[in-house]
Amino acid sequence: VRGNVCDYDAVRALFAEHAIDGVIHLAAESHVDRSIRDPFPFARTNVLGTLTLLQAAREAWNGAWEGKRFYLSKMSCIKEPKSGAENSYTFLSFAFKPY
Repeated sequence: VRGNVCDYDAVRALFAEHAIDGVIHLAAESHVDRSIRDPFPFARTNVLGTLTLLQAAREAWNGAWEGKRFYLSKMSCIKEPKSGAENSYTFLSFAFKPY
């Protein structure tokens, strides 16, 4: 699916159309230097995008939380799989760029 994480109607439609029981949210702006110069794109993606996903999940799951998962991070906490490893990503317990 290709879309905007801040598009509430589109995200709600995805939850309604598919039996989504987990979300891995990695759509975050992560360049601190750019966020200082222009914080609005970062706030939109990181705050509004997260709120959009959380609200769509809350609405779709309607209190049926058992078996549901919501993981929130930024892409720099994921290590690419080694060659030949299918659909296998490693979640790192530390960030590459300490702030």
